[in-house]
Amino acid sequence: MDKKEQAFLDEINAHLPEGVDWKQGAKEYLRRLIAEEGPHGEVFHLIKPYFGGPDFSVFFDEMYGFLNMTQRLALPTRSRVLDIACGPGWTSHFLAKLGHEVLGVDISEEMIALARRRIAEEPYRVFADQPLSAEFRVHDMEQGPIEGAQGYDAALFESALHHFYDPISALCHVAEGLSPEGVICIWEGTAPPMDSPTFREIYGVMERYQTLERPYSRDQIRTLLELTGFAHYEFFAQVNGFFNPAFKGDLDALNGQLASADSWNIVIASRSPAFFDSLDRPSSAPLNLPRPYVSWDDDAQVSEMPARDDVDYVSHLFETLLGRDPGEEGREHYVRELKNGRSRQDIYNEIKGSGEYRARQRALSGQDG
Repeated sequence: MDKKEQAFLDEINAHLPEGVDWKQGAKEYLRRLIAEEGPHGEVFHLIKPYFGGPDFSVFFDEMYGFLNMTQRLALPTRSRVLDIACGPGWTSHFLAKLGHEVLGVDISEEMIALARRRIAEEPYRVFADQPLSAEFRVHDMEQGPIEGAQGYDAALFESALHHFYDPISALCHVAEGLSPEGVICIWEGTAPPMDSPTFREIYGVMERYQTLERPYSRDQIRTLLELTGFAHYEFFAQVNGFFNPAFKGDLDALNGQLASADSWNIVIASRSPAFFDSLDRPSSAPLNLPRPYVSWDDDAQVSEMPARDDVDYVSHLFETLLGRDPGEEGREHYVRELKNGRSRQDIYNEIKGSGEYRARQRALSGQDG
């Protein structure tokens, strides 16, 4: 391992809980979960992603991600797919139902047992003359390539990459199982600020279950891809749901989804440009979306903005006018101003009169350089 690779691993693993055997934790995760939650912990993984209500948001997120990924990859029937860190095998199951030949691998024998059980209990084939083709193996991707696995068309990391302490070795070993034009697809959340409640929650889960849940920043994903030879890649935003363009609330929701692109690392990558060339798309292009994506006349927006609390108002105003989050200090400042009697219109006028707003308008209109 060269100095750049070691420096990258040191960076991404610098703030993990100490003294944890992450591989052993991954092997024992399901056992710990069942011990804590009872049989529900096992059933939870067997039925994934069909989580019950009343909050179905996790189900929607899982299904949207899977459907968007399969649509974007556009793999022909009977493509050969690796499902990396497959867990209980739900993505392998669904891919097999679409007619693909799937090999799922995971370091946990208990997770692989669940995945095999899931396929064994599936009563229906893909077609009358084609059984499900899903095989599962216990394998540590950091230790070496999958024995006998070569020429695969795609490898998927569905909420999985954050489980690897050494993702460089994992990706290099996965690459050995791909065809020269094979692709990888990664989708998972980006790393939150270290002083945020989300980071503290992730840290708590790692301590509690002794399992690695460390996410990556967008720049870290780019570095990882380049270190492992996946020089051709494209990041994506995800938009889902029905929208009525005549209803401002729906368009607010649409803008919110597009604005959340920075919160996700959704990327397709390859060591060859062939995938991107076939779709007439540029690879290694930055995800740089203008904001707001869908909008109304700014001056009408203040009076038409539906009632919301001050925190949401300030956040929405910054996203709409400046294309960014106000940050905790900025948000607290303007919320305090509103509570002290300053009007929303006054704050709107201040931001719209700022140099940052004018510079952004010039950039969006192409007048800069």
